[in-house]
Amino acid sequence: MVNKKINLVVLSLIGILASSTIYAETKTVTATGRGEVLIPQTIAIMKLSVSEDGKTANEAQNKIRLKSAKLLDMLKTKKTLNLETMAVNLNPTMSYTDNKPKIIGYNATYTVEVRVLIQNAGDIIDDAVNSGASIVDEPKLTASNSEIAAAEKEAIKLATIDAKSRAEASLSALGFKATAVNQITISNINNQPQPFGPTLMRGVNNSANTQPSTQIIAGKTDIVAEVNLSMTY
Repeated sequence: MVNKKINLVVLSLIGILASSTIYAETKTVTATGRGEVLIPQTIAIMKLSVSEDGKTANEAQNKIRLKSAKLLDMLKTKKTLNLETMAVNLNPTMSYTDNKPKIIGYNATYTVEVRVLIQNAGDIIDDAVNSGASIVDEPKLTASNSEIAAAEKEAIKLATIDAKSRAEASLSALGFKATAVNQITISNINNQPQPFGPTLMRGVNNSANTQPSTQIIAGKTDIVAEVNLSMTY
């Protein structure tokens, strides 16, 4: 019985020592890689608003209802990718004479977001102003969802190659070689539009057919990915 217990203890110790040896021999190196892909901007997203004042809330709302209908009727005849109402607001206009608040009227606004191909954006802005829009917000220039998705995959691929290259360069400097990939972590993916220069936004009078339409100048959307790669050696 005593011999069996001794044998079990010895075997256990051997197992622990073997595990410790294997653990000690497992070495890893971790590197971070970066991938960047620039893709052309093809989509313009802008907000168009109409605004009206009235002595009463009902008057202001009736005015904005007619004015927004005119704007929407025009937009529905255009080649838009998406058309969505963003806000309908009605607020009192206040006077603070002698520090006493008093409602002197109402202001109503209607805002619609339009998504179009960049080559159509300038004409739509001009036609919107001619149809009563008094506020043109942005536009934001970007690529399509499918173009961004494809660029993200390419950026991840480039970031992975970069991380592998960095890890192998570090090991090579020390006389080691990587034996296997231990772990891959995609830590960050983002896209940022590159500056595209000034954008001219100008309403066009219907009688002035000689004037050019508003110019929208596209740039590039920058897709960046970061990958953390752990390798054993």
